[in-house]
Amino acid sequence: MTAFQQAYWLHAPEHPQNVTALPINSTTIQINWVVPTVTNGIVRYYIVVYRIDSNTDLMELNSTNTTALVTGLTPFTFYTLHVLAVTVARGEASENVTVQTNEAAPSAPLDITAFNVSSTSINVTWQPPMIPNGIVRSYRVVYTTGSTAADVTTTNTSVVIAMLEIFTTYQVQVFATTVAEGDGSNIVMVTTDEDTPGPPGDLFVNEINSTAIVVTWEEPGITNGIITLYEILYSVGNVTTVSDNDNSVIVGITTNTSYRHVIGGLDPYTMYTVVIRTYTRIGAGDLTVF
Repeated sequence: MTAFQQAYWLHAPEHPQNVTALPINSTTIQINWVVPTVTNGIVRYYIVVYRIDSNTDLMELNSTNTTALVTGLTPFTFYTLHVLAVTVARGEASENVTVQTNEAAPSAPLDITAFNVSSTSINVTWQPPMIPNGIVRSYRVVYTTGSTAADVTTTNTSVVIAMLEIFTTYQVQVFATTVAEGDGSNIVMVTTDEDTPGPPGDLFVNEINSTAIVVTWEEPGITNGIITLYEILYSVGNVTTVSDNDNSVIVGITTNTSYRHVIGGLDPYTMYTVVIRTYTRIGAGDLTVF
């Protein structure tokens, strides 16, 4: 050791004693210590040195007290800290203490996707947050249509949501929760599948002449999808129903907005029963009988 080094350490204080640290919140640590046993002079201030690990830069802050708040830290992260006293020279470093900051709300879940499973259910999947800021305890999936919103909670990264409205578009967003709920994911849109439609409404049959009638109707009150076909069945006789398994005649009408069809070539002075049903891509709905 050179004469300069000997003189330096002669006036440098020993290391602070009894260093302790505890987290105040997710971004702040409080560190406390006791004055060195041997100060070798007047302690002008203390230097708190801290970092995350050996691969990160050392950071410092000064304090004239035997306590300090280290702020601006990363949530749910281990920090290693030590303290040294300064007189006319920097003293020995104390022993290291390691402490973890508290948890905080996470960032948003990633890569959310949604697709329909049936006419009343959807499947939603996502990836955990890139910055969890703690232990993700649950996810909340919010699904909205119009002014109606609902949610479901799960510990998984996927969920099937059932009992939805048929052929309805939903906005879906996912939130992760640690000790607090974080930001919402991107919003995705998903539409439940089509289903068979309800029966057409207001079916009327009127005579045009002795061999022709006109059939009119209204669109089903519940379409459950895109109407692709109206089908009229008629049969001789006053019966309670007509099906395509008996001697009925079937007339297929592609969807239109007139809701009107003329049937000709009938037998004069003959009673006919007429029914109509509606189709979507999924199939036929219930019959309406006149």
